[in-house]
Amino acid sequence: MDKIKLRGLVDGKWEFYVLPEDAGYIAGRIKQKKLKLLLQFTGLLDKHGKEIYVEDIVKTDNREGVHKFVVKYENYYCGSLGAFVFDTEEDVSSVHCEATECCEVIGNIYENPELYLETEECE
Repeated sequence: MDKIKLRGLVDGKWEFYVLPEDAGYIAGRIKQKKLKLLLQFTGLLDKHGKEIYVEDIVKTDNREGVHKFVVKYENYYCGSLGAFVFDTEEDVSSVHCEATECCEVIGNIYENPELYLETEECE
């Protein structure tokens, strides 16, 4: 069975978990009402080797220009196919491994909401 890596926001700090090993611990944190947020690792790293999680904000800088995107998980074909995507109000593009070589995690929508409002094309 593949392991699923997650990060959770507890008392303003990130904790990291691996499923299925940490399932009981996560359930306890939820029951204690300490776990406020749980986000999945995409399995991808940015150009600096930083892990990319769902709802991170990434900046890409390539021959097409500089853009900011929010990382999302999308279901396709009635849920039979899923993909992590870079999302803005105007565009959704699939995340391919080679695409991460030109992207950088600059925050997430919870700790950096001001960046979330700027997720359209950069000046």
